[in-house]
Amino acid sequence: MRVDLRAITAENLEDCIRLRPADDQLGYVSPNVYAIAETKVSPAETPLGIYDGDTLVGLVVYGRSPTDGNFWIQRLMIDQRFQHLGYGKAALDEVLRRLRSLPNCAEVRVSYDPANATAARLYASVGFHSTGETLFGEEVGRLPL
Repeated sequence: MRVDLRAITAENLEDCIRLRPADDQLGYVSPNVYAIAETKVSPAETPLGIYDGDTLVGLVVYGRSPTDGNFWIQRLMIDQRFQHLGYGKAALDEVLRRLRSLPNCAEVRVSYDPANATAARLYASVGFHSTGETLFGEEVGRLPL
């Protein structure tokens, strides 16, 4: 499966805001409107809609932290209607492809709630390993590129 990552614009903003994880995942991620708003005050973060053709299926946010200098995937969220269909893995693969093309990106980090077994499996499936650190109560993983 291949997905396209597209900029958040006035035309797709409302659709991005309406994306919603499954009920059992609501405690793991803040609403998309919050994630998009954060990118407006942190220009190093890039928010992108995850598309299958013309269908918006999720949202991803990534960028380089001005605090620690690391590249992070801050959010990977697939709408409840499209989960368990391979979109999360396809979006993660595309983000990693983009990050690998950056000359100064030697590794990528993620953080996720340790109770979120789905996120842990997804990140492990592409090679992320726990650093043993926690950040705001979340497990930190890293992937050397």
